[in-house]
Amino acid sequence: MVTMRQVIGELRGSGTEIAVGAARLNLCIGQAAASARQQRELTGEILAGSRRVGEAVDRVAGHAQSIGTATQANLAAIGERQEELSETTRNIREVSDRVGAFAGTVEELSQRAMQIRDIGQLINDISDQTNLLALNAAIEAARAGEAGRGFAVVADEVRKLSEKVKSATAVIASNSESMLALVRSTEAETCQIRDNSSRAHEVVQRSADSFSAMLGGLRQMNEQLLDVTGAIQRIHEDNAGMNALVGRVTELAAEVSGRMDESATVSEVLREHTEMLHILSSRFRLGDSAYDSLIAAGERHCEAVSGFLQAKAASLDVFDTRYQPIPGTSPQKYNTSYDRAVERELQELYDGLLEEVPGVAFCGAFDSNCYMPVHNRRFSELPNGDPQHDLAFSRHKRIFDDSTCRRALASRERMLLQTYVRDTGEVLCDLSFPIVVGNRRWGVFRIGFAPSLLGRAARAGGQAGSRSIASGALGETRTRTAFATTPSR
Repeated sequence: MVTMRQVIGELRGSGTEIAVGAARLNLCIGQAAASARQQRELTGEILAGSRRVGEAVDRVAGHAQSIGTATQANLAAIGERQEELSETTRNIREVSDRVGAFAGTVEELSQRAMQIRDIGQLINDISDQTNLLALNAAIEAARAGEAGRGFAVVADEVRKLSEKVKSATAVIASNSESMLALVRSTEAETCQIRDNSSRAHEVVQRSADSFSAMLGGLRQMNEQLLDVTGAIQRIHEDNAGMNALVGRVTELAAEVSGRMDESATVSEVLREHTEMLHILSSRFRLGDSAYDSLIAAGERHCEAVSGFLQAKAASLDVFDTRYQPIPGTSPQKYNTSYDRAVERELQELYDGLLEEVPGVAFCGAFDSNCYMPVHNRRFSELPNGDPQHDLAFSRHKRIFDDSTCRRALASRERMLLQTYVRDTGEVLCDLSFPIVVGNRRWGVFRIGFAPSLLGRAARAGGQAGSRSIASGALGETRTRTAFATTPSR
């Protein structure tokens, strides 16, 4: 026949198993929810970034279109200028050719002027010779007397004609020299014009060649710009498709996040039902179970801590919350005005509980801000700079501001039972009792232990068989089980 003691023992065991599973489930849900929120945030950022990219692509496309339009207009204008420059090159080349022909004409004119000058010189020489012959003829006519008078008249006329010819040839010679000087000057200027025209033609030709090369480069650039515009358009289309996909992913992430919130709500309901199960089962004492022994030991040690702090309050400010950071500690540690004065005695009390009740992982007092001035000896090693070592074995003088501690402080029951996952990965049960110093709530005394201790209590209750059930030791004391991924003490 199944007894009430067996039922209660089984209830405690089942409640513990449910609490452990719910704690692990809550941890998984919390991690999944955090991942879902992070995914939703990331997809939101991706969507926002994609939209910014789309806007940037639109702006670039608009700029590319404007550049393309301007390039087309510039190509047309440059093409016209190239035609004009080519026409100018042809004109300069034609002028240069004509100047060259004119230079030939001037050269020929120079030769003709020199010939005229030479002919004038010859005529002048003939005139001199004729004048000399006329003079000789006049002399001979004078010698001939009356017979040579007619010949003298002719000789005189010849001499006069010779003088006129000489005067005319002098004018011709002078004009020829002047004309020759002008021709030579014209020839020099023509050569200069021809050289300048040739150089101008070379410069214009180089400019035309450069202009032509630039026009070719602009045409090539215009073709590449058309390719870029097409690529930008494709990017715009691809980005629009990606926006739709990212939007869908964002919707799915939001849906997953909502489902995780629903799962968290279900987990909370499970936690509440488990709490109720522990509340019901904890109204009874099974006498010799490990859990009952733990409760009794916890009450005694909590009273001892309260009494010790009450005695120290006469000379120390045990309510001091002016936490002074200890340099070079990570996680951060703090000193107060009283922690050193109470360290030795409180640590002895804590370690005594660990020796008295097997399966207890830690115990200690936490003030109203979750500050733990003293820890068990095993967790009070000096920091050595190794984060893993300091996290696991140097846990004293820290503030454990987590949901497990805050719920213990918020409870107004004589006792509170919670279940949570340590930062090292294992699941622990947390049993807490209020600490009162001078009619003032100082904090809580907490005991962390393995859930298997409750399992042993359940088995012990089942083996007791028909033993009587002792109830009323806890009266109507209610216990609660909470699941939170909080650091261990």
